[in-house]
Amino acid sequence: MRRAALALALVASACSKPSGTAAREVTGTLTIDGKSVAVTACRPAHAVHTYLVLQTAQGALRFENGVLSWNDDPSSPSAGEQLSCDRLDRSWGGGVRPDATAYWRGKLAFTCKAGPRTFVGELTADCGQITAEERAQLDHGRADLLDQQRGSSAP
Repeated sequence: MRRAALALALVASACSKPSGTAAREVTGTLTIDGKSVAVTACRPAHAVHTYLVLQTAQGALRFENGVLSWNDDPSSPSAGEQLSCDRLDRSWGGGVRPDATAYWRGKLAFTCKAGPRTFVGELTADCGQITAEERAQLDHGRADLLDQQRGSSAP
């Protein structure tokens, strides 16, 4: 009887998780107004440039063109309200495939606000089912950027 109850509890727990949970795609922490918030989906997309939407139960955080935005409606396609950031460190790469799907890999570290609301994060995301070839291209691009940065800081 205990085994049946345990099995039922495990199934119920698995079924109660939000669909699209991105635990393996997104790591790190996100707090909104001082409360820890789980990222439930990671959606790379593109307009003029590749961008990233991190969905939560409370809303969606969007990183596009060097700006973070927040939308209280996680299902809305709108970017929402632009956040004012005291710190926005980012290191990322991404692209668009011939079939118009996008991929995004990188890190976001930020301290931002929108009115009285605060948004703090240290996130690493690897979204869009990046292929080995795309990963190699991103790695190569990152190495080139680091080489350029070292060259520009040389005496």
